[in-house]
Amino acid sequence: MTPKPPIIWAYTYRLEPPQPPARLKAVKLLLEREHAAASARAGTFEGRLVADDRVSHILVLSDSPDLTSDANRRLEIALQSIDARFVLTVPMVVPVERVDDIPPKD
Repeated sequence: MTPKPPIIWAYTYRLEPPQPPARLKAVKLLLEREHAAASARAGTFEGRLVADDRVSHILVLSDSPDLTSDANRRLEIALQSIDARFVLTVPMVVPVERVDDIPPKD
């Protein structure tokens, strides 16, 4: 019997106005720590930062649609500490057909 793939959720933080990448270094480090913590508990929380002069987004993949998790709370505190306003999207399920379709963790 093939194992059932986990449910993965995706949502984004859209920063307004866009922030320069150098200003988001602490946020990027926080995302890396949250990813490592989730991996240690066999969970999923991965944030990808996309930042340039025109747009700044953080794409999050998570094993939970809970936008009030500790990881989200720490991320929002980090964004507030640099006065970065943001809009958070609604979590959406990422279609995964098989466990093999899930990208490997670093």
